[in-house]
Amino acid sequence: MKTRTQKKLVLILAISVLAWAIIGVVIPKFLNLNRYQGFIVSELEKAIGGTVELGHISWGFSHRIWVELDSLSITNASAFPVDIKLTRIFASISIPQLLSKKIVVNQLLVNGSLIKLRLDTATDKFSPPVDGKKYSGVHLPLDVQIRELKVTVNQLEIDETRTIPGTRQTHTFSDLVLGATNISPPEEIAFKLNMRDISASGLGSFNLKGTFKGLTKALTLKNPELTLQANLKNSNVNAFKHYFESSSLKEQLNGHFSIDVSYKWDLDENMSAQGVIDLGSVA
Repeated sequence: MKTRTQKKLVLILAISVLAWAIIGVVIPKFLNLNRYQGFIVSELEKAIGGTVELGHISWGFSHRIWVELDSLSITNASAFPVDIKLTRIFASISIPQLLSKKIVVNQLLVNGSLIKLRLDTATDKFSPPVDGKKYSGVHLPLDVQIRELKVTVNQLEIDETRTIPGTRQTHTFSDLVLGATNISPPEEIAFKLNMRDISASGLGSFNLKGTFKGLTKALTLKNPELTLQANLKNSNVNAFKHYFESSSLKEQLNGHFSIDVSYKWDLDENMSAQGVIDLGSVA
């Protein structure tokens, strides 16, 4: 009797696994998200005022739902001064939490070839609503949590005229890696950022880690606090000589320096910072 019961359980388990596997293959084939590609592109272009190119979308599920986009390009957007060329976006979503009206993204992985930031001296294009109403946040029908975020970008370009008005400068960084955990308002968010200037007379390597708290579920701020620990290593003095146009120091200074800074800010008037500058390699 025991053997017969065990056989029934094994058979039921095998049928269940097979049925789940078939569903996992058939449903994604039946519900092809690429049918809506044109609509998605159109709505994005309306929202940001730029040109959007969207790659192939695939999805499926096993013990979790996963969605993958093989490319995304955004250029000449009027809503924000950033051009983006991404090569892959992957999200893994937990299934059990969906039953309790909560979206838990176990992993959100973003890979890109280029991000270009355009900062001009022109006034910001954003302005308060004409009716004078204060932003009161948004109501999300579901709680959203991102347990792990990782962004890797081959190259970051910052094209700006704000440092010295009228003078355009371009800083190029490589190997940008941004990581964050527990993105779940109103909980504290931990993050880190690493990148390096690839030019010989550049800013060197930049490493930052920090925390941010005060973001509510309605995406408003309540008692915000930002803490940072950052360091800039092997920064070439030549990268800063444009600040000494009328000084004899421009021709005299050479070498590299490093900076370590601890920073704390409540996004208002309360701010504190302390750090160390190593000028041992500056001559």
